[in-house]
Amino acid sequence: VASFHGVDLDQLAEPLSYLHASHLAPHELRVTARGPNARAMNIKASDAIDRARALRVMPPLIKAYLRLGGCVGEGCYLDRAFNTTDVCMVMDTARFSDVQRNRYLGGQPL
Repeated sequence: VASFHGVDLDQLAEPLSYLHASHLAPHELRVTARGPNARAMNIKASDAIDRARALRVMPPLIKAYLRLGGCVGEGCYLDRAFNTTDVCMVMDTARFSDVQRNRYLGGQPL
């Protein structure tokens, strides 16, 4: 899980919508946020998303996961106790390049 600061979906609409439109996990890997605090991330239509603005406000950890080929589950979770909006990041390490495998897994086979 990686988090955005705050629980105001109006302020987070751009990056959440971008993640949903561009980085949704494939069906076989996709998890879904559940419970009373789960919310949809497809807040804005995909043709209304400003990619540059979405990436500017996205937390560095989420951008790092995306650079490694990460994707997101369906929906987000509003954690009001911690004042965060959480997204499930899915990493398919089998898809790592040799460079990524050497850097993050010490060159170990999967």
